[in-house]
Amino acid sequence: MDNETRSLLCEIDNAITTIKSAFGAPGDYGYNTPKGAALFVLCWRQSDIINHLRKQEAYASSAAPHPIEGMPDRPGYYWAKWRIAAYGTREGDELTPSDTWEIVQVNGNNGDPGSLEELSVSVSGVEQVQWRHYFVWGAHVADLIPEGA
Repeated sequence: MDNETRSLLCEIDNAITTIKSAFGAPGDYGYNTPKGAALFVLCWRQSDIINHLRKQEAYASSAAPHPIEGMPDRPGYYWAKWRIAAYGTREGDELTPSDTWEIVQVNGNNGDPGSLEELSVSVSGVEQVQWRHYFVWGAHVADLIPEGA
């Protein structure tokens, strides 16, 4: 899946989350009412989107590496927007996709050189390791270990 499609699906997922936050759960209206039925379909389709993204995530991590514009190739601190949460991330569906630039830490992961798992990403306050291709990347901020330290 290309970055544009992934971003579009993440934006749709985010829009559905916004609608659910504004209108509540389908059961609040009754599943047999027009509002309840519409919200149920939205929730169902949102789970389809999330499952599709996770399948693509699994495929991407096993496929040959492909370049993502601006993706870090060495450990350090970088500006990034977190778009997709790795499977098993606590509250990942609430934290992503994010349109907020934040500084994240890119770490050596002892993965195969050139693979997507060569480096991992740590997000402040999130215990689950993330992968580089789940982010939109900005500028390098600082080296992980400054030279001469």
